[in-house]
Amino acid sequence: MKITKILLLIISMMITGLIKAQTYDIVIKGGHVIDPKSNIDDVLDKGIPVILESWILDSVSQGRVSPILANCGVQVYPYFPKSFSVNDVLLWPLPSTSQHPIMNDPNSGMTFTRARDKWLSSMDLGSLMALTGGGDAIFLLGHDAQSDFKDGALAVCMKGQLTLQTFSSHSFEWDTMYPLWENYITNALRVRFSGG
Repeated sequence: MKITKILLLIISMMITGLIKAQTYDIVIKGGHVIDPKSNIDDVLDKGIPVILESWILDSVSQGRVSPILANCGVQVYPYFPKSFSVNDVLLWPLPSTSQHPIMNDPNSGMTFTRARDKWLSSMDLGSLMALTGGGDAIFLLGHDAQSDFKDGALAVCMKGQLTLQTFSSHSFEWDTMYPLWENYITNALRVRFSGG
């Protein structure tokens, strides 16, 4: 419950514009809008870990977030439903990165099959990513369980400093997303205080 209160406080501060690129141990930015004046790049330059949930990256990827995506080593594209069933929403942990701390610490054994069809009618399930080879990004979750280089929906890059989620947390049940967010925060704080 403590992490939930901290998370809500941070999100509230970001919405009201109180977080600037100052001295913070972690910055969490979520939502469907990335402000053109966003200072994510300034925060990253200061060595502060960032957890970014944005399911509209495909529509803003040529803006201010473009250098961040390039440094990460990903490009984004739309994530449209194909069958208009909840199966379009399902994401799969990738075997090649299944031992990554974000997938195991402090919570392990997570599955992403308790999806909700909340966004199916919107025709946009978020964004998917492909690796460009220009950074150190790896995918932890993807729409295709067999692909390590395309259809990614959760990436970590910049030596663990940036966690990039390109689907909406609301696409899954609370008991699915809460442990994952706890892992995001744990990993980001580990990166901040131990350098990786």
